[in-house]
Amino acid sequence: MIIVSFEIIGMLAKVYRIRGSSFRMIPNPTKDFWLKKNGQKASWKITRLMDVFQAKLKDLIETENFDKLHHCTTISREWDDIKQLGCADEASLSIETREAIHDALDGRTKYLLSLSQNDVVGILVAHITKVMEILDDPNSPLNTIVLANKEEALLNYYFDDIRLAVIGNLDTNKKPLTKEATEQRNTVWISLIFRMLCWFLLHDFDKSDIKIVPADLIGSRMPVYIG
Repeated sequence: MIIVSFEIIGMLAKVYRIRGSSFRMIPNPTKDFWLKKNGQKASWKITRLMDVFQAKLKDLIETENFDKLHHCTTISREWDDIKQLGCADEASLSIETREAIHDALDGRTKYLLSLSQNDVVGILVAHITKVMEILDDPNSPLNTIVLANKEEALLNYYFDDIRLAVIGNLDTNKKPLTKEATEQRNTVWISLIFRMLCWFLLHDFDKSDIKIVPADLIGSRMPVYIG
């Protein structure tokens, strides 16, 4: 599954890939397991998740009649260009493909940084809160999807259910959102998901790399000073 901790990393982490290289392996900063390649206990196939995400995005662009300059249209166009370069084997992407993905990721980062921190973090927190709320119910549709590793079902659920719940229809003062505010919240969520998927196409973790927290440190509130 795409564990929530990895979702946060993909949405917000800096890009560690070195321009012009195939460098992708980095230390796993979590205690969770990640394996990109197919096989037993494999994680989700990112290119398949991206294809489903892009199909849903194209439907949204058409429904909302977004123009060519809209951020959602830009994301769609960028991925169409990337697919032309070839990305079927996500563990062995060409340098040209990696550069294009890197450019698209940087574009999303630039957009997100142009907004206030509250606008971006608010959407991230709402997304994680909703996902965790649903996963806490062992009988929820999302848990069924996760256990079966179904990429299409996962992104359909994220786009049709999680996205709408995150956007909502009220602001922090419980007043109805304006059309502009609703569109921005929608664009931020889409940008975060796209950035996450691009980030995972550029980075990977060794399957046995898991950060184990010593038992005596779990739950500790001892302050740590870094000089």
